[in-house]
Amino acid sequence: MSSINARILYNDKFSIHELIMAMAPLPLVMDRIRRDNLTPTEMANLLTPLFDDMDVNKFGIRPSPRYIKSILLQFLKINDNEKECNDELASLLSEVMCHNTGGKSGGRFGSSIADPEEIAHVSYKWEKSDDIKKSLTFKIFPYHNDVGVRKIWEAGACLAEFLIEYPSHVAGKNVVELGAGIGLTGMIAYVKGANSVHLSDYTDACLHNLHYNIKINSSLFSDYKRTQASITSDYLDWCECSKNISDCSSVDLKSQTSLDALANADVVLAADVVYDRKVIPGLVKVVKYIMSTSKKVYAIIATTFRNEVTFELFEKELKKHNCTFSYIDPQIISSLPVVFPCYFTQGRDEVRISLVTNDKC
Repeated sequence: MSSINARILYNDKFSIHELIMAMAPLPLVMDRIRRDNLTPTEMANLLTPLFDDMDVNKFGIRPSPRYIKSILLQFLKINDNEKECNDELASLLSEVMCHNTGGKSGGRFGSSIADPEEIAHVSYKWEKSDDIKKSLTFKIFPYHNDVGVRKIWEAGACLAEFLIEYPSHVAGKNVVELGAGIGLTGMIAYVKGANSVHLSDYTDACLHNLHYNIKINSSLFSDYKRTQASITSDYLDWCECSKNISDCSSVDLKSQTSLDALANADVVLAADVVYDRKVIPGLVKVVKYIMSTSKKVYAIIATTFRNEVTFELFEKELKKHNCTFSYIDPQIISSLPVVFPCYFTQGRDEVRISLVTNDKC
């Protein structure tokens, strides 16, 4: 998907407010603002509510302050000659620069240095409705060193969109997600009818954030007659786990809850986990072990194609462990409705979704 085509697609589908609440790529937001010919007064009315109660102890459901600041600065730049703009928005910018970012370090987003502990929330209306409870909301840390809590990655957004259109892959099934990050894909599986979902990751930042994101979306689960008790999260480091996967008694006890979930899994999900050559052998070994326990289990793995050598290693490891895999037709992927405007660096045409089965495992 070229950047031009992506902008046309997003601008036809999402309102400015939806793009901002999703922290969509800034060029897309600014294109939509230009297209709608937003006046300074309209812009002020749109952004002012997002600045309320920005104190770290009252941090609400809103995008990154630094992100909002960038939108405001660009709007001021393209409206530099309008006195109304200077009067209404320049003063707003001055006020906002004094607010805390929400990070533990107490930084202010007027600073040129990004705060790794800055908190933001992104929200997505995955079903069209005026009811805010139809939105999924996630806390992220946009400038954190841990990439798992930084944002929704492209392959995760694409896999979630695939499950929305093809829910039979997860409906009525027990699902485990590996490398869940902020939890988007697994939560979509849950609201699309999965019997249970277990989200796994290995860093403290990810695990704490997953717990929070499950809790903050509990009202949405209730709307779909799902209980929070059937969606869980816990520790799993597949590299460590793969060393002793055939002997669960010797596996780190921290992994036991996730291993129990895997033992009962019908479907394993993973997105944007094929990026580091060092972790691919362990990932495939764990997937192979899970599928070897039952003929019914299969994995759906979404990958953003970043490096040919890395991707070839992933395929080589699957073949090495006698796992059968196939790819979803690229035309099916390209025709999926865009629900999550999260394609920052690479378009959806660069995402591969593989179905891995245990026919030979």
